Amino acid sequence: MGRDTLVVILGIFALLSIGVWSALKQRRVANRAEGKKLGQPAPELIPEDVERVVRRDFSAHQYDDAIDILNGYVSAPECAAIRVRVAALKLANGDLDSLRKYIASAQRDYRDVLAAAEYPEYWKATSRVCDLPISEHQRLVDADWKQYESWLRK
Repeated sequence: MGRDTLVVILGIFALLSIGVWSALKQRRVANRAEGKKLGQPAPELIPEDVERVVRRDFSAHQYDDAIDILNGYVSAPECAAIRVRVAALKLANGDLDSLRKYIASAQRDYRDVLAAAEYPEYWKATSRVCDLPISEHQRLVDADWKQYESWLRK
């Protein structure tokens, strides 16, 4: 490849890079201009929340099995483990086999369980979420949070 060809290729690459950067910068500025900062709330949970949900969602004879399954999930710090356990309970919906499945999934990557339980609509939209305006991001987050709190407090 000749020197002139290399210069042309590098020039085209530089122009494309500048164009892509400008487009990305404009999107970032437009999102910031909407005046909203996207924030996903995280529940503040205590061990008693785990016990309460287990008692609510499982029968009395399933209680010990459910607790044993949940105690199989270990994480540091403990506050994160509580959040993951409650998320697995939500997804399991009172089914011990499902609870085992979600705890096993959390052992591989706890974020999958948290996202599916705490932000289900946002999580589903992730394949197209970058194309959404920040107001739609926040609408999804707010709707998910309302749904999660309603489930947790029932």
